[in-house]
This record gives sequence, C-alpha cells and structure tokens, in this order.
Amino acid sequence: MEWDMQMVTRNAKLYGGLVSVTKPIRDQSELLQGDSYVTISNVYPAMRSIKTQLDSLEAHEDSTVANVARCVNKEFKRRVAKVIDPNSPDFDPIYAVATVLDPNNACLLDLGLKEEAETALLSMFRLVLSFSFAWSILFLRFMHLAVPIGGSSVLL
Repeated sequence: MEWDMQMVTRNAKLYGGLVSVTKPIRDQSELLQGDSYVTISNVYPAMRSIKTQLDSLEAHEDSTVANVARCVNKEFKRRVAKVIDPNSPDFDPIYAVATVLDPNNACLLDLGLKEEAETALLSMFRLVLSFSFAWSILFLRFMHLAVPIGGSSVLL
C-alpha cells in the first residue's frame, strides 16, 4: 500500500489548523480552573484572549480551518456575551468589576468597560449602604424588644 504524501501533508496541515482553533479555549479553561487562587478576575481577560485568537484564525490560509474558526467564534461570542459585550441584554458587570479590582488585570479592560464596571460598582456600593442603613433603622426601632437571656440580648 502506497501513501499519498500530498494528501497526508494536506491532512496534517488541516489537523494542525483545527487544533489551533481549539487550543486557546483549552488553555484558558485550564487557567480558569485554579483551585488555590481567585479566578473571577481572570474570566474577562481569558474570554478576550480566546476571542482575539479566534478572530485571527478566521483568516487562516486553509478555508476549512477558517470556516471552523468562524463558526466556533460566532458561537463563542454568543455564549460569552454576558462577560465581554456590554451591549448584550444578558451582560453581567460582575466580571468587569472583578477585573477592575484586580491590580494584575485592571489594565486589560478597555475604557468603555472600565466605565461600565465603575458604574456597576457604585450601584453595588449604594445598595449595600442602603441595605445597611435599613437594617440599622430596624435595629434601632425594635431595640427595646431585646430580652436579656444568659448574658446576651435576643431580639423578639
């Protein structure tokens, strides 16, 4: 049996190209599975890295690889819109906020997303303050109902 070396070479290039499409996703997935360190602040940079690499693979010399990269990229963008696209109705600013608060990653956000994160952080802060204030008012309002039991007070 004789091998068609031209076909083998072409297939090897194709398989190499297909691996290059999936490699960024695998690499970033491994990075985000850290057990001994915080990873939420790494989510946005990881998703942007994958998106950038998939964008570049859409111009691959092999049309099959380019088509696969295009399809994977389209689905990837749809699935991670809540992390990377502030115009998405599902956008969750918590990832941008975590990235801004991490000094190692804060420089990786673009200006628009930094503003979005700052707005979300201020909203969260206001919510916490109003919640704390409301509990303080309730505590002061019902403090007279506290009954001493065994050296401590219990609210009734």
